[in-house]
Amino acid sequence: MAKKKPKPLEILFPNANPKAIDLMKKLFVFDPKKRLKVEEALKHPYLAALHYPDDEPIRDPVPKVEFEFEKYPLSLEQSRDLLYEELLLYHFPEFKAEHDKKVAANEDPTKHILFNDNAHKSGDRDSDEDDDEEEY
Repeated sequence: MAKKKPKPLEILFPNANPKAIDLMKKLFVFDPKKRLKVEEALKHPYLAALHYPDDEPIRDPVPKVEFEFEKYPLSLEQSRDLLYEELLLYHFPEFKAEHDKKVAANEDPTKHILFNDNAHKSGDRDSDEDDDEEEY
């Protein structure tokens, strides 16, 4: 496919604030190494009225091990299990502590769900054995 020259944002948004156009240009850069980082974007003049550093928490990137589940096709039941465990993280400190310990050791905290009995269920709601279950 031939490279096409983009339309200038000033033409697409003729009534936009020039500072907004400048911010969009810097955020739309394709190369992530050249694109504005979140911290830089928050300091941009267009966002000056909204920028409040004390209320903009910065954190380290989420460890890759937290996304291991994305490598596997999940059944409906496994997806429910993952969602349930996500809720537990926010409501039970001891569960979160165990989860964080696994992540710190670079262990997949979802491994027990990825390879449990629910991994073999299709999640097909049309089967005969599900007839007496409620539809969602």
